[in-house]
Amino acid sequence: MAKIFLVCALLLIVSLAECLEPEHVKFLYKDKAVLDCGKANWSPESIKFYRVYKNDEGVEVDEEVTPYVDAKTGKQKAIFEESTLTLNDLRNYEISAEYYCKSDTSDNKLQFVKEILPFLMHPEKQSQTITEGGVVEFRCDLLYGHHDSLNWKWIRNGTEITSDDKITINSNSNSTTLHINPVEISHKGVISCEATNEFGSNNNEFTLRVKDTLAALWPFLGIVAEVLILCVIILIYEKKCHKKPKSELDNEQSENLMGKESQGGVTKRNTKA
Repeated sequence: MAKIFLVCALLLIVSLAECLEPEHVKFLYKDKAVLDCGKANWSPESIKFYRVYKNDEGVEVDEEVTPYVDAKTGKQKAIFEESTLTLNDLRNYEISAEYYCKSDTSDNKLQFVKEILPFLMHPEKQSQTITEGGVVEFRCDLLYGHHDSLNWKWIRNGTEITSDDKITINSNSNSTTLHINPVEISHKGVISCEATNEFGSNNNEFTLRVKDTLAALWPFLGIVAEVLILCVIILIYEKKCHKKPKSELDNEQSENLMGKESQGGVTKRNTKA
């Protein structure tokens, strides 16, 4: 009986020794993730990596990860090196699956726990120009990184934006919007939305330009000013002409006529010569 208890104790100790704590791995869209199976102390030649996904019928399937190449980019997506697997250029295919590694010499497996960092969709408009008194709205949508600890924040020129009588912020687990009505000159600058969960953060930047209400009138006012200046010059010139005595005007006319006759005489003499 004592021998049986001893054998059971040894088996329990061995099973506890082989019990592996899960390995946490950060996943960021378009980045890479490194799955390291070295802590299991298995020989690299015996290690295999598996991904778990749901098929079309919703049944979980364990599939061994083998080297594969992205059909669109031609990049190597899975790289094996001793006891590690590196997944390059993470996309939905890689992020949506669960992973573990195991050895041919053991029944245990090492689970990998994904820590998915936030990643925001690229906004349609990153720059907007609004006339003062108008309305503007910015929106950020979360692509990956949904988590209970997710928090949204809006920042303008390095200072956090809060809701007031002109600014309204609405956020949920998938998106956030910043609504400004009416827009003022003080609202212009670089505006960013930031999504943060317990694994990291990500942000999108926008540029808001605010035009003065009279900005569209400045070209027209410039033309009007030019016309007024020309009119003033013409009026001043005409007033000066009317102030001259009649005798001076007659003398100017006679001098002009004599000048023309003398020029004509010179022309005639030159012709005869």
